Amino acid sequence: MGPALRKLDGEDALEDAREKHYEAVFFLYIGDIEGGLWELYSELAKKRISQCYFYHISAANLPQSILVEAIPTVLVFKDDNYYWYTAPSSEVPSKQSLDNWLMEERLLLFPELMNGNFHEFMASRKNIVILIVNKNIANKLVKTEKKIFDMATDVAVEYKKSDNALFQFCWLDGSELVNSIVMHFVNEPGLVVLNSTTYQYYEFEADLTTVTADNIKRFLSSIQNDTAVVRRSLPAINLSRSLLNSVNIA
Repeated sequence: MGPALRKLDGEDALEDAREKHYEAVFFLYIGDIEGGLWELYSELAKKRISQCYFYHISAANLPQSILVEAIPTVLVFKDDNYYWYTAPSSEVPSKQSLDNWLMEERLLLFPELMNGNFHEFMASRKNIVILIVNKNIANKLVKTEKKIFDMATDVAVEYKKSDNALFQFCWLDGSELVNSIVMHFVNEPGLVVLNSTTYQYYEFEADLTTVTADNIKRFLSSIQNDTAVVRRSLPAINLSRSLLNSVNIA
């Protein structure tokens, strides 16, 4: 598994890390290896070693191309970009707020949801936006579903740019996993939003082959504004079985 924390000595080492984790996520502490934020970061790196990659670099070795608001700080690198950790308003960094941020940010912008990683999405404390598509025998999306996939990706990018932290987007090949949770058959292509804290879910009922990105955004806004119709709270037994399968497979 290797050490919980890996030291980066300069720009070349950071670029190597970015290339190594190009389709994954890693965290980077910037600053002296002392003080409150360093202690929190190093403690959580040991706790989350099996879930994330953690690095540290001194301010003197940080490339000029990486812009930060303050030092020390923690960044997450993912989706060919990077983002800062910001403590809750009027608060100093705490173990709980940093750990929450690590768990929220360890998922990519629009990853695939599978049995083996379902528990990671449920740990995000977000509304999980699940796009259900179906690959053909050649493991590719047909033209219509590729268009829907690209549209959902654009929506995910827009929400990330707007710093909307309420939603985690993902896609699912086939509806079997979602069917087992909501206890009915979901259309393919389809869109379901699962609240990972209340265990409620919402279902986009329009035909995805005929809608626009604005239709999807209005649907998500209705969830954010508490005006969307909640289908029901999911029985805990359904989620427990799905989470158990996820942990056993992972």
